[in-house]
Amino acid sequence: MFASSLRKESIPSSEEPASTGDSITQDELERAKKPNIVSIEEMRRTNRYWLGSVLESSQEYPERLDWSRHFVDDYKAIALDEVNALAKEYLKDDTRVTIMIKPEKK
Repeated sequence: MFASSLRKESIPSSEEPASTGDSITQDELERAKKPNIVSIEEMRRTNRYWLGSVLESSQEYPERLDWSRHFVDDYKAIALDEVNALAKEYLKDDTRVTIMIKPEKK
């Protein structure tokens, strides 16, 4: 039912997403990171996190203890040039799929 209503169309250039590689700004990166960092910091304050994510298999994987100490700082250290380099490497125009969801015309 739904799949039969899908159709391939070319997208007008005015609606086409920005090219990858240098398209994200520092402000956008910070706005993307901030809610995740807050969530991680809140999660680290609970016993459930320490018991379920860190201590549960720390004997088998001792690096989990070290990882838990640096996790937030590592996340905060994600840099704009790193994100843009990854976007340039993996998000290429020739493999891009753009999906636009629009209401049906009545």
